[in-house]
Amino acid sequence: MEIVRNMALISINETLLVQLISFLLFLWVINRIMFRPLHNVMRERDFYLETLGDEIKEAQRSCDRTLADLARQEEAVRDKANALRRQREEEGEADAAAMLNDVRRQVQALHREAEADTARQVAAAREGVAAEAQALAVAMMEKVLERRVDG
Repeated sequence: MEIVRNMALISINETLLVQLISFLLFLWVINRIMFRPLHNVMRERDFYLETLGDEIKEAQRSCDRTLADLARQEEAVRDKANALRRQREEEGEADAAAMLNDVRRQVQALHREAEADTARQVAAAREGVAAEAQALAVAMMEKVLERRVDG
């Protein structure tokens, strides 16, 4: 080997070739040992994050569908409840009308019964008054005539 006594910054000789081969070997080793596994891990992480993002989006869509289904079911239940409430109100009104008609019929029956009872009492009172009036008339005539009247 020749010793170069040149004080230049870079000297081009056989060591450059050795250094170049050494550097390329270093790159190949570091690529195999460090960069490829690191790239693989980064790709796996990116794939995992992408998959996770897709799963999150799908879960959000599923959640939105479920919420929409629940809203539709809630609306259907509300409609059914309102229909039942209206039906119960109509049934209650019909029952109330039937009870009111029954009470009216009972009141009319009691009114007719009271009128008939009153008419009977008036008729009985008239008979009693007529009999008393006749007895009173006979008594008055006897007093006025001062004798007994057969009648």
